[in-house]
Amino acid sequence: MTEVVENAAAVLIFFSPAYKMSNACRTEAEFADSMKRPIIPIAVDNTYKADGWLGTLLGTRKQYDFSQPPKRPR
Repeated sequence: MTEVVENAAAVLIFFSPAYKMSNACRTEAEFADSMKRPIIPIAVDNTYKADGWLGTLLGTRKQYDFSQPPKRPR
C-alpha cells in the first residue's frame, strides 16, 4: 500500500460508513495525507456525512457524489 500511495499523483477516497470503520482505510488515508498527496473524496452513500477522523481528514475538500446513478439526457 505504501508504495502505491508514494507513487500516486492523487488518491481517490470512495467513502462510506464502512470506509470510516476500516482500520486499513484509515491507515491508507492518513498516509496519503502525510505524503501530501491530493485527496479526492467521493461519496458512495448519500445518507452518510463524513465525521470523526474522516471528517477531519476531508475537511473542506470538494466532495464528489457518486451515490446515485448519473441522470442520462433524454
